[in-house]
Amino acid sequence: MLHGAGGSADLAAMETGWSRQAETEGFAVVYPEGVAMRPDRPAKFLTIPQEWNDGSERGRLEDVGFIDVVLDKLPAKIDRARVCVTGFSNGAGMAIRYAAERAERIAALAPVAGHCWIDPKPVRAIPTYYIVGDSDPLVPIAGGTVRTFWGKDEWRPAVAETLQRWGNAIGQPPGSELFHVKVIPHHGHHWPGGSVLLGETLGGPAAHSVDATAEIWQFFKDHFGVR
Repeated sequence: MLHGAGGSADLAAMETGWSRQAETEGFAVVYPEGVAMRPDRPAKFLTIPQEWNDGSERGRLEDVGFIDVVLDKLPAKIDRARVCVTGFSNGAGMAIRYAAERAERIAALAPVAGHCWIDPKPVRAIPTYYIVGDSDPLVPIAGGTVRTFWGKDEWRPAVAETLQRWGNAIGQPPGSELFHVKVIPHHGHHWPGGSVLLGETLGGPAAHSVDATAEIWQFFKDHFGVR
């Protein structure tokens, strides 16, 4: 589970509920952390955010290699054929990048409220579940210029561009059996069904009709044939 820009492992666990899901269902969950813009100083959300190098000009380090090391260090009892990656916002973009460059290591992918910033060329089709809210101020459905939490105006492509780019890469149209897509009505830039850490002033409205963690886990289980 990859946190968003400015987030952390602890905040990702708090916001998403993946640890509770793991305890209930009996799987392992790992929360890697991106590196702060100023590694020599303590990370802070608004001034020194931790980021991932997802291809969007955020982050500056070799995060694909870092995640390789994280996976290499997992206990031997972890089934390497059932490693999945999910992430939120900047973490979703990083999840897509990692799946594209390390498709042989990833069984399934679930990006939430993020973009595919790269020209993906995975070596195999990766089952994917993409989730976004239709009222997300940072990942607007139609694309456009957005104001980030750090006071910068940045261009965002339409969500349809990300879906088409990734669908072409895995040879699956959005909405197909191997490429699920869910657009949540009246939902902003929050992990669906999780804690609204940003608040609605910053992140837009929060719908509570979808539990992304439960739905993503069910998607992973369905892919594995687990009941």
